[in-house]
Amino acid sequence: QTLYMLAGINSLGKHIGLETAKISSACFEDIKLNALMATAPKNTGRVPTIGASEVLPQIRNGFEFIFKHKTVIFEAVESVLVGSLKEIKQMSWKEFTEYGYKKYLPPEAFDLGIEVLGYSVNEDELFKKRRKNKDLFFLFNVLQGALQVIVGSTMARRMGELVELDPFEALLPKGIDPECSPSTDFNLVFDNRKSGIAYGGEIVREQLSRPILNRVASIIYQWQKFNLRVSQQGLLKNLNEVGLFTSLSSQTVAFKEGNTESFIDNFDAFCDYFETRSYADENGVTRRLYI
Repeated sequence: QTLYMLAGINSLGKHIGLETAKISSACFEDIKLNALMATAPKNTGRVPTIGASEVLPQIRNGFEFIFKHKTVIFEAVESVLVGSLKEIKQMSWKEFTEYGYKKYLPPEAFDLGIEVLGYSVNEDELFKKRRKNKDLFFLFNVLQGALQVIVGSTMARRMGELVELDPFEALLPKGIDPECSPSTDFNLVFDNRKSGIAYGGEIVREQLSRPILNRVASIIYQWQKFNLRVSQQGLLKNLNEVGLFTSLSSQTVAFKEGNTESFIDNFDAFCDYFETRSYADENGVTRRLYI
């Protein structure tokens, strides 16, 4: 799967202005384009490998969504959650979620199309409304899923390693904005899931750091700043259970607990928003291809 991604990453990077590592084309001389773009066969008992034709367009969607909407979504979510701490003491939860939150939305949020904090799962034409940017908390989860797709695809790390990324210090060197340091090489810091020893009732894993694209590091740095702000305002609970990627619940008007659940929720939101390819399973049931 990593090879599938590397084969197309340079052309994608050039298209969107993304820095890419210099990989010799000789590495790919024996690889046929048809094989790269085709869906890889599924081995018995294994999850099918997703081909480049499925993943590369979603990397582009992820970058574009982040660049277009990150600022307004972060601002709207932070403002609403901070406001909820005060307002829910003065009005009912129902009143706040139906109309009280609106005074905390910046004008850009209304321009984006936001009309609700979150729809019920029983809402008519739920996903059509969500794709029109009406659901704020859903958009936040799509935003998180966008970065998950980008980091997972460009770094080729296991889900568990991404789930456990530190919410405030996932990059080396620390405390430097990659946007302001284009000549600095940055690394992603994570716990190696293929390592670990039991010590004092806990699993202690080897910590690794691997080179990461400067543009991706810059986005992660902005995520860290957001996490730090909401943490300082008391919006992130149980920090030992919080990772770089978070998700929101409109039922509690708060961040969800549980990294793995949030991670999967964000992937689902991203794939539903961008309508990744659907297919008929062995029983003839139409299902969506979730990355």
